[in-house]
Amino acid sequence: MSLAVPARRPVLADLIARPSDRARAVALDAGLVVAGAAVVAALAQVEVPLWPVPVTGQTLAVVVVGAALGARRGAAALATYLFAGLAGLPVFAGFTGGFLAVAKPSFGYIIGFVVAASVAGWFAERAWDRKPLLAFAGFILASAIPFVFGIPYMAFILNVVGAG
Repeated sequence: MSLAVPARRPVLADLIARPSDRARAVALDAGLVVAGAAVVAALAQVEVPLWPVPVTGQTLAVVVVGAALGARRGAAALATYLFAGLAGLPVFAGFTGGFLAVAKPSFGYIIGFVVAASVAGWFAERAWDRKPLLAFAGFILASAIPFVFGIPYMAFILNVVGAG
């Protein structure tokens, strides 16, 4: 059994178009990154209001965007989403945005989205998305990553660590 990392395979975004020169490739990548951020922003508005953090369609969007764009572009799309929201664009759940989002209990999940998209993309680049059991395992893992960031952040913001 080899411990070598398998070669990167094309993801869905790589099959859309294959630009002939570097400038077009960069422009295509930029467009895909912005489109990925827009998909996450749209699904952020699909919301089940719970307290203190609503359940949204973002987690699904994060995994789909990461798998479709690959690790690098997927992480870039979610970083774009995060910074667009911090800049004040209403892309977060409930059409909110702005720098004060860092004070919300849900912001840790948004930080975790960047890592989750990268992980989903990494799995897709190794063709895990083409095998049902591997896809299930990889995407469940990628879906759990926002909780690794979000739960401690929420506990910190709500001051529940060590309380009581």
